[in-house]
Amino acid sequence: MQPAAWLTVPFLLLVAACSSDDSVSFTAAGGSGGAASGAGGGLAIGGSPGSGGGAECISQSAKAELTRLPVDVIVVADTSSSMGAVTSAIELNINTKLTDTLEKAQLDYRVVLIAGYGSGSAICVQAPLGGGKCSPVPKLPALSPKFLHYDQATGSSAFFSTILSTFTKPDAHGFAPKGWSAFLRDHSKKVFLAFTDAKSGPSTPGAQFDEQLLALSPAKFGTADSRSYVFHTFAGVAPPPDPTQPWLPSHPVVGSGCGYPKALPLQDLSILSGGLRYPLCSTQSYDAVFETIAKDVVTQVAVSCEFEFPKPAGGQTLDPDTIQIEYTQGGGEKQTFTQVKSAAECTASSFYVEGEAVLLCADACDAVQADEEASLAVTYGCDVGFVK
Repeated sequence: MQPAAWLTVPFLLLVAACSSDDSVSFTAAGGSGGAASGAGGGLAIGGSPGSGGGAECISQSAKAELTRLPVDVIVVADTSSSMGAVTSAIELNINTKLTDTLEKAQLDYRVVLIAGYGSGSAICVQAPLGGGKCSPVPKLPALSPKFLHYDQATGSSAFFSTILSTFTKPDAHGFAPKGWSAFLRDHSKKVFLAFTDAKSGPSTPGAQFDEQLLALSPAKFGTADSRSYVFHTFAGVAPPPDPTQPWLPSHPVVGSGCGYPKALPLQDLSILSGGLRYPLCSTQSYDAVFETIAKDVVTQVAVSCEFEFPKPAGGQTLDPDTIQIEYTQGGGEKQTFTQVKSAAECTASSFYVEGEAVLLCADACDAVQADEEASLAVTYGCDVGFVK
């Protein structure tokens, strides 16, 4: 599924519960009810009596702050001896510009750093992203719940192969016994930041690496039709007209700069995945570019189309087969989303239930995400004719 538009506003979910002999009912006391929270955020429920289907109904309403999808940032840095100025700029800006912007946007993010650990051209990331100080440099990387340093030195010739080979390979310190893959979340947005002078490679074409990466884990990186990753390149590319702004995906391959090769495989991969490109040697402007990339992440991360349905009070249970959704478009037109058994049976106007979560099908999700004034009415507790 390709997110059609990136929303910055919450959806309003209107929830109605109808009671019958075989269904759950809520008691509305003082205009308040129960609450639930889930992948799509919290539900604060208030209610007022209503009627429907000949049985007494209690109308419930809830405003849900649907959260954006999580983001996993993978920083891959060539730590050969010529990269000292670059790795210092990474250490400086990864906290102050990249993660600070993600933090202010209240995104659920993690950062994986694949690079040699230490001083000089190696890297040490300190708090708040890292788990401690880097002066003096500790013997081992200091990790945090949001940060994994996978200690693996790489040069330009092995750049692509290092990314692939370490995906499930245990690291040297026992921090990642299943490789850095275990630190990524399925269905999160993956954002690569690649730093190399490309003096001796990589020789693998960008399109071939793309195929290999997608084959590693479609759940994590998507498919050729719907990639869930973007690859930003810092290499020997010519400077853009504005030195504080990167080359966009719409710009063709540009010539070499910084005295290094133009890194054609990396440029091709960035263009293919919708990534940005920036001259490796322009470290004095990394602050602006890191912030630009972080803001790009914020605008491109879609609102989740998954939310939990409310849990009734008093230990009662909800029959998920009775759930139905009414989608009100910004212009006021209403459309009913019907329940199907699973994602495999999705239609353009349907949803399905997994456990205690309601998930909009791909086309329905696209429609709601593209509508900044969308509202959803969720009804449950009455027979809607759904048959498993």
